[in-house]
Amino acid sequence: MQHREILIVEDESGIADAVSFALRREGYTVTHCHRLDLAMTTLSQKDFDLIILDIGLPDGDGRDLCRWLRADQKKDTPVFFLTARHHELDRLSGFEIGADDYIPKPFSVMELVARVKAFFRRLYKEGTATLSHGPFQLDESRHMVRWSDQTMALTKYEYGIFATFIKNPGKVFSRSDLMYAVWSDPSMSMERTVDTHIKVLRTKLKQIEPEKDWIVTHRGFGYSLREL
Repeated sequence: MQHREILIVEDESGIADAVSFALRREGYTVTHCHRLDLAMTTLSQKDFDLIILDIGLPDGDGRDLCRWLRADQKKDTPVFFLTARHHELDRLSGFEIGADDYIPKPFSVMELVARVKAFFRRLYKEGTATLSHGPFQLDESRHMVRWSDQTMALTKYEYGIFATFIKNPGKVFSRSDLMYAVWSDPSMSMERTVDTHIKVLRTKLKQIEPEKDWIVTHRGFGYSLREL
């Protein structure tokens, strides 16, 4: 396994200690911050491969940290939200601001570690396959999409959806199709989550090419990538 560094931002020491111990046992390097301001200072000084981020912190809302990261195009660090907030709208808002996974408390530490390992396997999977569609180049070995030599800042699920589209331009995918193509456990997700990711992905594409809508909505059926 390649060396990976993980930042845990969690004010409950029992949770942070248990997660840190389990991750270190798997070979990861772990840094722990118990406050939002400390986490922002740490991230200003050092890059990490993954952030496990609690929402309810004593000095603020963890979602503000995620917004700060996503506002800086150079900081597309993957983020797993760890939170006691279970409501569907909380999960949707988390994904909309750029979360890569959402793990509700209480949770299994072993399941969290399994999700982390699966995430890194997908993110850094072997292979050099590169596909193109119009101005977009899909590099599966690096888990990235480039537009005219510019790397797009995509979350895990945004990348998964867009990669699925690029591989199948013109093909209409239902929400269920995309959930099974992209999510490791579709039963834990909601079809509205797909709509949220599509909305954010559209916004990012419009920022690159405002005059064109690359994602086509087929009402009652699903979505597709516009053919050339």
